[in-house]
Amino acid sequence: MTILIFLVFYYFLYFCGRGSLILLKFIKNKNSQEIDTFIEEQKTFFPILTFFILGNVVFISNFFISIKVFFPFLITFCIFLIFFNFFDTKRVSLSLNNLINQLIIPILLSVSTYGINFHGDAAAYHLNAQLWLREEPIVFGISNITWTYGYQSIFEYISSVFWIQDNFVFLHFINVIFMVLFFSFISDNVLNKKSNFLFYSSILIVSFGILDNFGIDGGKNGFVVFQSIGKFDISFAIIFTITNILIFDNLKNNKFKNNEFFLIVTLSLFAFQLKVFGIYLIIPLIYYFYFYSLNIKKLIAKIYPFVFILIFWLLKYLINTSCLIYPVIFTCISSLDWHTNGWVQHLVNDVRIFHNSYNFRYNFFRWFEEWRSFGENNTTIFNFIGSFFLIYLSTIFFTRKEKKLSKINFFLFLYLSFLILIWLYSSPEIRFGISIFLLLISALSLNIKQFRFEFLNNIVNKKTLAFLIISSCFLVVRLDSYKNVVSKPFIFYEINIPSIEYVENTSSWNVVPKDNIYECWINIDCVPASWTTYRSRIGNNLKITSNFDSYP
Repeated sequence: MTILIFLVFYYFLYFCGRGSLILLKFIKNKNSQEIDTFIEEQKTFFPILTFFILGNVVFISNFFISIKVFFPFLITFCIFLIFFNFFDTKRVSLSLNNLINQLIIPILLSVSTYGINFHGDAAAYHLNAQLWLREEPIVFGISNITWTYGYQSIFEYISSVFWIQDNFVFLHFINVIFMVLFFSFISDNVLNKKSNFLFYSSILIVSFGILDNFGIDGGKNGFVVFQSIGKFDISFAIIFTITNILIFDNLKNNKFKNNEFFLIVTLSLFAFQLKVFGIYLIIPLIYYFYFYSLNIKKLIAKIYPFVFILIFWLLKYLINTSCLIYPVIFTCISSLDWHTNGWVQHLVNDVRIFHNSYNFRYNFFRWFEEWRSFGENNTTIFNFIGSFFLIYLSTIFFTRKEKKLSKINFFLFLYLSFLILIWLYSSPEIRFGISIFLLLISALSLNIKQFRFEFLNNIVNKKTLAFLIISSCFLVVRLDSYKNVVSKPFIFYEINIPSIEYVENTSSWNVVPKDNIYECWINIDCVPASWTTYRSRIGNNLKITSNFDSYP
């Protein structure tokens, strides 16, 4: 039953995304042929396109009203988008690619729902951040309640829509949709062979996924994994990785298509809205714009809707946190009365200490010894190194490469080096580095022209590749999940929150959890700490202020 309901959810998002493009075709009739091409070639991205539209409609409406009030309009809007599918009723061919992408991959990945549960951070802040969105229009200085509320990713806006009664299983379904995109994108690239770079980079990523199941402590090499409910680091990594791969494929093949341009810009903005690390996509984007000699006037004419959304997103940051980009200190405006002096600097320092970030003044090898003693760092980094060199050697022995190194190769090398340094300096936790690991693997294919031996062309055919994709997809789901689905195939899996007791904070307006002060779960009056905050109003909107002295 759970798998069936997920498929309904998947196709709901699929047809919302498709309907939005058909609607766009009616609005922009002169671009109808390009939109038709996009609909035909980029089916994989329909559900994610729905998330992008849904998330941005919700976040802009939240400037004025709560999501709970806006919800009936949102349902009407989605039905309206689905209705437009009837204006374009082309039959879907039952090809191997469509069968894998639209049925097998979604079914296999939906099995991950069985046995899934909340991440600790969901209890600490994710669920309550979503509750604030559902109950209140945008809140001035919400980061003063707890610094994590300042991030308020677009993922929180999307998630806040899918609280279905008391069952939070749809919050996991959202992460599954991103994983479906990842494997469908790979499947498209290897089964359709759109370009050498997409084809070979996807084969290497699939190989990397297979190798994830071998190595020290049974495997885990930095490939994508399912996270517990509330976390979306892997979902971000998928969007960040795919966007970079698309940009470098366009550059490598010296091609510019309007439909791919808009896909790249959409995914780039979406990545930034998911996590602030997505801002570094601006580097390959600028090179991409420069490479195709897009002047400023023409560029703005092409992307002005995205600029409009970006301005609103930065304004959202400013209202929530007093910073244009949170938590980038120099973008904070201290004259705003919801700004707490010293708070953002304190946050940045704490995060770097918590994640054992590298300080470039220290000895790297001494730092590395300390870093690899934390959690799964040691297992993952050594398994990644082993997988990387095994794949690298395979490309040397089994493929022919271009001998000339292009400017694009050099630019990619500098860009990846920069990302690694930023990761080490900011938050070098494995889950934050997944996109970098995937891009490093992809980069090994940049110069590949063809297989070295003819027999490989016979072995590496569509059936073999389909088997490898399905195998990698199958292996990313935990074995316990398959056991659970076999033992209880007809249940609709439920994920509920525990019952929590709260006590008053005598020095402030709020309550705190009685047993674990850091886990508010779902209570809009709860602050996950014993510090003092002040609540007032600016018109219809709440304002939260505090003094840094009250923080422990």
